[in-house]
Amino acid sequence: MRVVAFGVPILMYRLGAIAPRDLMRYEKAGVEPPSLHSATFAPDAETCLPVGVRTLVAAGRELLEAR
Repeated sequence: MRVVAFGVPILMYRLGAIAPRDLMRYEKAGVEPPSLHSATFAPDAETCLPVGVRTLVAAGRELLEAR
């Protein structure tokens, strides 16, 4: 989502970071997974970081090329 706040363009970027096996475990237990700012939040960094880097770089390049 692209938003302009106070005349400054910003980009809100969301990336799923919890492994599917962990999501299923939370679902079976009937509880919500920990939120981003929770002390128990444990992203699957090995999987989400490479995807996050590639997609964020691609988004940035697309925005820069549009200028």
